[in-house]
Amino acid sequence: MTHLRRTCAITWLYSSLLLSILITDAIRTRDLLGNETEEDQIGRMQVSLGSKMQQLSHISMAQDCTASIPAADLDRPIPDVLAEHPGVGGSCYFGGQNEWFAECGSALKKHDFSKFGLATRNSANAATSYLHTISHDRNDAQLATIHYWRGTIKTNNLAYPWDDIYCHGSVDPLLQLLPSDASDYTFWSGVATAKCTELLKEFPANDRSFADMGSRSWLEGDTPNYFGNKAILNGSYVPTEENMRRHQAWKCAMDLDGVGCDMAYCASNFCALGGGYIGHTTECDQ
Repeated sequence: MTHLRRTCAITWLYSSLLLSILITDAIRTRDLLGNETEEDQIGRMQVSLGSKMQQLSHISMAQDCTASIPAADLDRPIPDVLAEHPGVGGSCYFGGQNEWFAECGSALKKHDFSKFGLATRNSANAATSYLHTISHDRNDAQLATIHYWRGTIKTNNLAYPWDDIYCHGSVDPLLQLLPSDASDYTFWSGVATAKCTELLKEFPANDRSFADMGSRSWLEGDTPNYFGNKAILNGSYVPTEENMRRHQAWKCAMDLDGVGCDMAYCASNFCALGGGYIGHTTECDQ
């Protein structure tokens, strides 16, 4: 109910702002109307309305990272898109595409990574809800052994072992530089920004689009329960370090400290518990 009242209040605010802006424009231009044809007047008002709606979309983004965006922006270079929406941030701008980015965009706006890991753990979003199904039994008969470029791990994460490799191989080295929790935003953001600065030299932001990296992620196994993860489990495929670094660079193209959300997610939900075993969620709370 609280969410409904807030949504109604925001909708009323946007409608009031739009009406106010259009009335103001009408007053400012009323002396010109006598010299315009009907077609001119309609055209001018359409342009004005489009401009004002874009202004209001910035207000919407500032309040809520789930606003809809033009479909064409998904295929454009991320820096080009964000240049038209200053101050919004990539995770927030693309938040309507997936709850992960909406949560990350909100965390970045609030300068607070501390709640992101648990929020993703408890989310119904398919990208992370698989966490609820992972066995916590180190002796589980289905425990998988995975050999990859940073070593050998054992995991009960049969739905999404890609995440185990990503967190253990690419994110854990960053976590070694950090305090045990994500409450120090300045420190975490600094580590994330330094990593992103490095990655964007290797994978320039102008080469990243949301659609391209989404397709690449799917092909490389970054989707729960899809063929890429089955291949990881049977040993016929393992994502490379380059795959993982490029994935991180995608987050960096959207926000210079955007990989900080990945760090918070991994810190809360993945942990090395000895003998190569990767623990998950509450196993990591101990």
